[in-house]
Amino acid sequence: MISTLSGQVKIGDNPQNLDPSSVLELESGNRVLVITRVSTAQLSTINPLPGALVYNTDQECINYYNGTEWINICEALDNSFTVSTRADFLSQINPNAKDSTVVITPTLNPDGSTNYNFEVNQITGANIAPSAVNGEKIQNGSVGSLDLAPGSVTLPKLAAAENGIPGDIIQWNGTDWELVNQLNLGITEKDSIVGNEVLGPTDATLILSGAGTSISPLTLDVADNGITDNELATNAVTTVKIANDAVTSIKIQDGQVTANDIANNAVTLAKMADNSVGTAELVDDSVDADKINANVAGTGLIQAGDGSLQVDNANIAPGWSTLTGKPAGFADDIDDDTTYSAGTGLTLTGTTFAVDNTTIAPDWSTLTGKPAGFADDVDDDTTYSAGTGLTLTGTTFAVDNTTIAPDWSTLTGKPAGFADDVDDDTTY
Repeated sequence: MISTLSGQVKIGDNPQNLDPSSVLELESGNRVLVITRVSTAQLSTINPLPGALVYNTDQECINYYNGTEWINICEALDNSFTVSTRADFLSQINPNAKDSTVVITPTLNPDGSTNYNFEVNQITGANIAPSAVNGEKIQNGSVGSLDLAPGSVTLPKLAAAENGIPGDIIQWNGTDWELVNQLNLGITEKDSIVGNEVLGPTDATLILSGAGTSISPLTLDVADNGITDNELATNAVTTVKIANDAVTSIKIQDGQVTANDIANNAVTLAKMADNSVGTAELVDDSVDADKINANVAGTGLIQAGDGSLQVDNANIAPGWSTLTGKPAGFADDIDDDTTYSAGTGLTLTGTTFAVDNTTIAPDWSTLTGKPAGFADDVDDDTTYSAGTGLTLTGTTFAVDNTTIAPDWSTLTGKPAGFADDVDDDTTY
């Protein structure tokens, strides 16, 4: 027979109150538990069960046994914790964590150690509990115009004016907003009829019509010819403001249109009023070839590169029957009144002239273009030399028969009967 005994012990106050799970409980308001106190040398000889506790008198700290060695909890648990400067550090561990609420900034100290500065970064709506921000949490004067959403201030949000009277409005006095009654604003228009306060125009630019009543309200119109140079700003009149055919010669001041003011091919017949451009409207040299339209050259004419017109001879086929201004003697298509006569050195046959060589007697003394060596009528600079087979006496050449050795084989022009070198057709 085996018997098992178990027991619970409570020492101190209220011994009757013992937790069922407790083996030993200590309760006191003025006494403490003092555990075993040993030195380091003594501790090294003790090998208890894991979890044993002892106070090390040399280290002045509690040690616990982990099953292998004694651990000094003052060193193992040094009140330190691990942090990260990554903004998403917590979300890597817990996806529901609110990152970036606290910013940790590391700073290197002169001794090489690192100092970590903890600061509040940004509190978002997710960090604030519903209805947690009330009037007491908002500092006076901290809500500015940038903090108000568009349209957030509605009439119910405006508090009742203290000491106000009907007709008060809010007016800015240059420093603060203040309540001002409309009676003190100095408004002269009080009958809602604008005409009672509108004065007539000071010049002829505008025309004021109407009685200034609700039945006959005032109207303002631009008078005919009321817009002058004084009413037009510089460069206010552009091309789109000008109607077609509106600019006539009268509207253009003499000498003001230059070549730079006219675009190439801009002046067409549709843009020009009849007889609108005269000599007075054209600046000297303003009309160049680019300003002349290509269709100005009519039948029988061509336009040159400088814009001038020339007769197109290639396309002209004149007819005698249509020719005007013919001389009276040619009106019948016959030259019957022209007289011809041959001068010196010429002969005339009908209406044909020819040179009469029999009457020409050239004279050396009157001959022009003579070579320089013949100007004195003597050929005194010509050199003569006799070639092979010739002799020279003075300026006379002759054949030198003594040097000629004719060869029958090379002789040309031989008679037909001697062509074979045999006289075979001579009769004796």
